[in-house]
Amino acid sequence: MLRTLLLCNLLIMLVRWSPEILAYLTLKEKTHHLLKDQHKRLKIYFMARGAALYAGSCSEFCHGASPTQAGAGTAALRAPDAPDLFDCVWLQSQSDRQIEEIIVNGVEGSRMLGYGDNFPEGSRDHARLIAYLRNTAACETQQME
Repeated sequence: MLRTLLLCNLLIMLVRWSPEILAYLTLKEKTHHLLKDQHKRLKIYFMARGAALYAGSCSEFCHGASPTQAGAGTAALRAPDAPDLFDCVWLQSQSDRQIEEIIVNGVEGSRMLGYGDNFPEGSRDHARLIAYLRNTAACETQQME
């Protein structure tokens, strides 16, 4: 008897609140789509930011202007001591943290001087540059840390 009464009360509450529940579920679905769209826009922005950082800091000086120019067939377009930053073997041998260390501190005995925190957005820009390298290289497997 008590169980039946509780079930009836629950059913009455659901019927009374169904517009609110439906509105909540609809809002939740809309919010999910908005967040999904925002995530896509952020990813596009981060890739564009990484590309701009690469163009302004890496490409014209040592590493080649694009993945095709940085490739093995165009080594003449790179400085002799500058690795191909889009090379999958190189990318997979380096963790994100190791690449950031190179960006910040440079490479001793080479022309690669560290940028320190001179990028406008500091470590956020380092992460965007690394993401650009990894995503543009299109390696089969990628090591992320």
